[in-house]
Amino acid sequence: MSIVSEKPLIEILPPEEQHDRFDINYYLPEFIHAERYIENCDIDLTTLGDVMTDDACYGVLPPSSSYLEEGGISLVRSSNVSNSGIDYESAVRVPSEWIHSERARIKSNDVLISIKGARAFFDMCVASDNPPDAIVNGSIFRFQCKEGFDPKFIVLWLLSKPIQSMVFRERTNLGISYISQDILKKIPFPKIENQKQQLILRGYNAAVEMKDEMISFLNEMVHAKSLARNVISNIYRDKLGMEEPSAPVLKVRIVDSSKIQDRLDWKTYDPNLISDAEKLAKNFPSKTFVMDVAGIKDTYKPATTYSNDDVKLIRVKLYGKGAELRETRAPNSISGSVAQADSGEVVVSRIDCTQGAVAVVSDELDGGVVSKEFFLIRLDETKLRTQLFVRILLHKRYVQYLLSFRTGATNRLRLDKDVLMELPLPKLPTDQQDAILDELRIAEDKLFHVESIEADAHRMADGLVELALDNVIDLSEDSYLSELSETAKAIKQKLLKQVKEALQ
Repeated sequence: MSIVSEKPLIEILPPEEQHDRFDINYYLPEFIHAERYIENCDIDLTTLGDVMTDDACYGVLPPSSSYLEEGGISLVRSSNVSNSGIDYESAVRVPSEWIHSERARIKSNDVLISIKGARAFFDMCVASDNPPDAIVNGSIFRFQCKEGFDPKFIVLWLLSKPIQSMVFRERTNLGISYISQDILKKIPFPKIENQKQQLILRGYNAAVEMKDEMISFLNEMVHAKSLARNVISNIYRDKLGMEEPSAPVLKVRIVDSSKIQDRLDWKTYDPNLISDAEKLAKNFPSKTFVMDVAGIKDTYKPATTYSNDDVKLIRVKLYGKGAELRETRAPNSISGSVAQADSGEVVVSRIDCTQGAVAVVSDELDGGVVSKEFFLIRLDETKLRTQLFVRILLHKRYVQYLLSFRTGATNRLRLDKDVLMELPLPKLPTDQQDAILDELRIAEDKLFHVESIEADAHRMADGLVELALDNVIDLSEDSYLSELSETAKAIKQKLLKQVKEALQ
């Protein structure tokens, strides 16, 4: 059963279920359900402290001045620990004498738990049977388990939804940045025989295998995505003369002296970028420029000039995902000059234009404002369709070109107005533009549909493992595994049907 509820944010609890806590977050439904799950568990419980041997401890903190480039032993930190195991390769090195710190030395079948940072108490694993010489630092809690307890089962239990919620409840509300040893040792732990622990581990592994099987057919999705992307690329290439840029090979290159331009910045000679307008437009059927097909607003004024009422501030999302309302504010609270946008105009971020921050202003955002960090452009639709202009600016060839021409004294480089207005564009009759847009929309819709199915597949497959983590104890029951298997089959059939439709 899931411990996450769609009940109201705060539950009304009878006095006997209340704790000596007054902070409302302590009584969130997720935490209450986790507490009830443990209380209603029909098996005997002990605590994690009773499962640990006496050498349970945090690691040590060698000074960074002692870190080595090579040799020595590995110092394992939180960033080196995940549910998949320990990444010794990326761990820093410290002198070998630190191996004598017994409390920090990694031993066979140690349970390692990250107890600091954003991933605290989620990143944890069991050390291998024969680990290399290595120690853990103070952000890791390590312990051996007593006889009769499988360390892999301990990790599975600690990763289960109820336990994760119970620990997160303490961590989020006590204002601590780490999981204290006191909290760790008080975690409830089931007193079950080793044979049942193995059955539960077998059940969890079966759920993971079901997940892997469910997403194994996604190779077909990769093929479908490739086909849709190829269609889009071919439209740009064949109809607009815009090829996909070749994969970068070098960061810089040696240029023959006869080809050196009157520019000294390295971007001019970076083979990954395009810094020549003629090169950008070499395959265009015919050429025009932004200045010939569009006008740019240059009327930035104080917000109080436009209205005495609240003003809409426009946010432009990255990766071509459009624009949205950021917030509404009183005009006198907006510092700096702004320009007022009209629906149908194109807003372009001077800083993030190479990150896809280009969008058309919708009717809902009409009258909203942008700062001087944005350009507002009105296309002459009799010369170039607005939607086609946006797609052109988002194309990788234009990204390469704009990257080479952004300037600035800091790492926040900006696009200059003159560069934008002098940008070359493909020139076509409007009826051809409309036909190209229709083709692009069909291909884009298909790609979006395929990507949505793929995302659903991963989400539902992950959800199967989440169901297993909701109620770890029941994983030892064949009936529960049968239910999971039936769920997996139903999901797979649904996804296969969607894939078949997408490929038609």
